[in-house]
Amino acid sequence: MKSVSSVANAPSKTPSGVRPATTPERSLGATGWHDKLTEVRRGQRWEESLEVEGEAEFRPSFQRIFTALNRPEGGVTFQDARLIPLKRPLVGVQIMGETVGYLDGDEDFFVEETVLRSLARISKGEVAVIHARLWARNDNGVWRARVTLEHGIGEGERERDYRADRIAQEQRDAERATAEHEQAVAREARETERAAKRRLEAEAVEAGSVDGRHWSDRQLEVSALKTEGRLDEAAALLTRLVDSAEAEAKVRGVLPAQWPTTQLAMIYRQQSATTDELALFERYARIANSEPLPKRIASNLQRARLNAQVTDDAGHGQD
Repeated sequence: MKSVSSVANAPSKTPSGVRPATTPERSLGATGWHDKLTEVRRGQRWEESLEVEGEAEFRPSFQRIFTALNRPEGGVTFQDARLIPLKRPLVGVQIMGETVGYLDGDEDFFVEETVLRSLARISKGEVAVIHARLWARNDNGVWRARVTLEHGIGEGERERDYRADRIAQEQRDAERATAEHEQAVAREARETERAAKRRLEAEAVEAGSVDGRHWSDRQLEVSALKTEGRLDEAAALLTRLVDSAEAEAKVRGVLPAQWPTTQLAMIYRQQSATTDELALFERYARIANSEPLPKRIASNLQRARLNAQVTDDAGHGQD
């Protein structure tokens, strides 16, 4: 293999007007050198792609190319590459006016048999060009690159800008992290809410229990006592159930369950305990405060007040 120094120092066999690869002059126009050479397309019938050699020896060229493309971190670009015949069997490769490597006929039979023969047919005032795929990455200031030559390479592919890719990925990562954080916060909030509800439920059930059983579990017991005519026992039990229903309601922040109150009121009514019945419903009304009373409680309260008034009027009449 020829060294880069041999490529750089080889006498140029290029047609008149083509600057050799080692010239200090550069133009970073998209079409390569600013000259009047006619670019002649090559590679249409070549059956192989060509991998350029020696890219590592031209790192500054890649830096200048991608800087001109405003891609300081590298990327992928598709450009026309000029094939510059040097000292046989070497062919210099230039992209955007920068030497990026070479082809070596000693190392690649295809270069010797096909490429060099094709270039030999280039006339004065012409220069051979071929499509090129240029990949490069700025690795902490060290440019690593690879150049592939092939007619039509890049068709249907998109160019890459690694800085733009990195920024986009960082944005996606940040958005994902934000979303994950928000989801974690939401999960924690939901779990906190569920835990609070569980605590509230446990406190409410405990407050609404009588002798270790929730007041609602004592309904059948009350019904049995009433059926057996044991009204005093039923009233005593219901009095405790009223207390527990009110305690549970206080924990939950709602109005007490109506059942214990209405059941106890029915017994008072059977026993003609008008004053006790009215006091029971007035007690419920005080707990409700400014909240609307349930219809059943409101109607029973109204009836209890009327009954109490009638009873009071009857007592005065007897006097």
